[in-house]
Amino acid sequence: VSSQTDQADKLVEPLPMLGDAKASLDALEAIAGKHGAKIVSRRDNYLHAVYITPGMKFKDDVEYLAAGDVIHFRSASRTGYGDMGVNRKRYEQIKAEYLAAGID
Repeated sequence: VSSQTDQADKLVEPLPMLGDAKASLDALEAIAGKHGAKIVSRRDNYLHAVYITPGMKFKDDVEYLAAGDVIHFRSASRTGYGDMGVNRKRYEQIKAEYLAAGID
């Protein structure tokens, strides 16, 4: 799923910026760590984490890009043709936790 796709079935809303880019990405990095994701890359406006699915141990890439007043989101499986809704469920979970953080 992505907030920057033209495919309606894969489209999700970008996350709102909560505070500045650093604070927002800090919160998203903390959420990733809480769920056991490995941080691969972090820059001023970008965060890349890798989640490993339970059981089959598939790797999923999750990326965040701070742009303007939003954080763009992308979650994609590295292998296979379908993800059985895992990436959309991950987005919904991350979004809920991120919004609950209520950064000032």
